[in-house]
Amino acid sequence: MIRRVWRFARFVQSVLLPTLRLTPLSFGVFLLSVSSLLSAAPSFQETFNSHKLVMLLIDPQSGQIVDANDAASQFYGYDPAELKAMTIQQINQLSAEQVSEERKLAQAEGRNYFIFRHKVADGSVKTVEVSSVPLEFDGNTLLHSIVRDISNERRLSDELWHYQARLEEMVDLKALELEASYRNEQIRMIFAIGLLFIIASGLIYALRQSRIAGAKVEKAELGLREVIWGTNVGTWEWNVITGETVFSDRWADIVGYSLDELEPVSIDTWLSIAHPDDLERSSEQLEKVFKGELDFYECEVRVRHRNGSWRWVQDRGKVVEWGIDGKPLRMSGTHTDITDKKNAEIELKDALSQLVATLEATDNGILVTSEYGHVIRTNTQFTTMWHLPAGIVSLGDEKVMLAHVKDQLRDPEQFIVDIEGVYQNIHLESEDLLEFKDGRVFSRFSRPMIVDGRFCGRVWSFRDITEQRNAQEKIHRLAMTDTLTDLANRNQFNLQFEKNLDLAQREQKNLALMMVDLDKFKHINDTYGHPVGDAVLKAVATVLLRHCRKTDIVARLGGDEFAVVSVFPKDRAAAHQVAERIIGELQEPIDAASHNLDVALSIGMCFYPDDAETVEDMIYKADVALYAAKKAGHNLIRCYENPQKVSDQTV
Repeated sequence: MIRRVWRFARFVQSVLLPTLRLTPLSFGVFLLSVSSLLSAAPSFQETFNSHKLVMLLIDPQSGQIVDANDAASQFYGYDPAELKAMTIQQINQLSAEQVSEERKLAQAEGRNYFIFRHKVADGSVKTVEVSSVPLEFDGNTLLHSIVRDISNERRLSDELWHYQARLEEMVDLKALELEASYRNEQIRMIFAIGLLFIIASGLIYALRQSRIAGAKVEKAELGLREVIWGTNVGTWEWNVITGETVFSDRWADIVGYSLDELEPVSIDTWLSIAHPDDLERSSEQLEKVFKGELDFYECEVRVRHRNGSWRWVQDRGKVVEWGIDGKPLRMSGTHTDITDKKNAEIELKDALSQLVATLEATDNGILVTSEYGHVIRTNTQFTTMWHLPAGIVSLGDEKVMLAHVKDQLRDPEQFIVDIEGVYQNIHLESEDLLEFKDGRVFSRFSRPMIVDGRFCGRVWSFRDITEQRNAQEKIHRLAMTDTLTDLANRNQFNLQFEKNLDLAQREQKNLALMMVDLDKFKHINDTYGHPVGDAVLKAVATVLLRHCRKTDIVARLGGDEFAVVSVFPKDRAAAHQVAERIIGELQEPIDAASHNLDVALSIGMCFYPDDAETVEDMIYKADVALYAAKKAGHNLIRCYENPQKVSDQTV
């Protein structure tokens, strides 16, 4: 019984409150008066189905239409079964955002219903008023919605508004006609008064506009003065016909005077302090402006300062008034003190001239390139040394220049590879030799140009050392080269090793050291003699060079002991592969002084920075690995790990 009372109460609340506009108090009294009759009243479902109002039961979570009465089926034009298969979103033409806004609007206006646009089966859209309350059905909450068609009310309201607007328009037109008639009748009587009023009003308006314009002009002048003061420029006005001029305080201050000290001022004041050489250029520019060839006058002029020095000013101006004959009447302009700027430009030009003179005075050929390899500057000696045709550098075509250079070299491909390698290591300083087809030899030195920590290009210096090389070749070979194998000797090895280790520390790169020693070399010497032993050493040197890069260091340290420094290998494995290839080739018999001899060797390896960080320490640890390899057998590679454990690989 209680449950039926509750359902009936919610039903009445959803049906009668919106329809009959019952207050909550009236509804409570009504509920008490009919509660005793509920046992005899029809069920909710019967009332729902038979009620004349359009009613829907909706799942608030999914929007699914759970039930619809016959009135809803008639209103929407769908069978009840079709309605139950639909969602309210398929009927309601408002978007989710528009529905949310309508709910907020209803709450703000204190309405207990909502205005929606529902689409019926025939495709038409009707304006409806929807009242919804939640009801409990077997533990599930559903929205009991009552839908009332208010399309006609809206249409009647719109028609009433339109009629009212037309009526007001007709009243306004009639009023205008009456007013016009009245004015026509009275116009002769008030014409004189109206004319006087108009004249007085015009005078008052003109006076007011004059005051407004004056205020605007004053404000504009103030703003202009502030701008001029802020930019620290002097101003001038010149009457071209009479020569009268007006200068600002800053104009006079630029030349070291006050305006009072320059009085009386005229165009002659300007002519008396301007440099005669600059006045000629100034007059030429003014003439072009007066003829209409230029829109603005602009010229850099020196002016005599009170202390006798010359100051530079940027003189700019424009004709602000022309005569009817097309001739200029007045000009206005500014003076900007650019002395510091001009002095800096002069100093820069002087420095550049000195630099160019220095480049031209040197015996070296100088080439300056950008960070992208484009030619920036060369000196005459560079053009002469490389036999470049006249004008080829000025064309700025690096491809043409490079083609001409490559044609002169013995190894042009390596020349390109070396250049690319240098640009890949922007902080690298390189020095090498270039051999020409005609027998000349150039030393080439390159170093990066670093400005504020940024790489901005390279300077290349070329020096013809053909004679020096021929003269010093023997001395250098004796001092730095092993005379038997033409490899670096111990001195050269130590110097190059130190240099590349320093570079590796700066560039955070890797180094690999291989200590190479021939096994049973004494047996070869004793059996075949020293000439055959020397041939074996030369053959081993050739193998080492074949498997190393030009940037690597290959040296004979003495006797049958060699050393290889792999400069900046990709990783440990890459360096190890070089050692494997060396041992692999020497497994085959070698031709030494007409003898086919089997040669075995051992290699000990050490890596920077993993194993050691100094030349001495790397040599020591590579030797430790070498001795371990020799002790274990022949054709072994061992990498230093620690005094107790050294990795090995038998080939």
